[in-house]
Amino acid sequence: EAVIKDFEGKTGLKAADMSGSIKGEFGYYVVPAPGMVTAAPDIGIFLTCPDAEKAKALSAAVSKALNAYLQPAPVAEVPLPTRTTYQLDLAKLGIPVPPKFPYTPAWAAEGNRVFIASSPLALRKQLSFIELKTPGLLGQPEFTKALEPFTPEQRKGQVMYVNVKD
Repeated sequence: EAVIKDFEGKTGLKAADMSGSIKGEFGYYVVPAPGMVTAAPDIGIFLTCPDAEKAKALSAAVSKALNAYLQPAPVAEVPLPTRTTYQLDLAKLGIPVPPKFPYTPAWAAEGNRVFIASSPLALRKQLSFIELKTPGLLGQPEFTKALEPFTPEQRKGQVMYVNVKD
């Protein structure tokens, strides 16, 4: 309780409001770099909120909370044409970052989801799929064929799909 009160006092945010704004699907993905072993993969997740306003509020609250606790502020806003993206500086969090470390976490609210990615580039790629209305995996014949042996109950769990052809 003391930690929650301290958090709410420093940020002006209610912890229950933040956690209560996440409802529905949660997903994650890993996209290997070309060559698979020679470069770090793109990693990302998304959280689903009840509506777009809750997603924007959650995104802004995470930024505000991190910056309220840590100085110098580790979160910077990165404006894009259609949305605000946040970028997290791991070094300012006190995390030892080796030279050429490939990850600089970034996130943005899009619709009723908050997308988090391993880098601003990975985030832009993910958001460009949405902007271009690229079909998701369920719209790709190879993926739906790979799911055929699973029952509907099995499909609700975690499924790993690797497209080695591409």
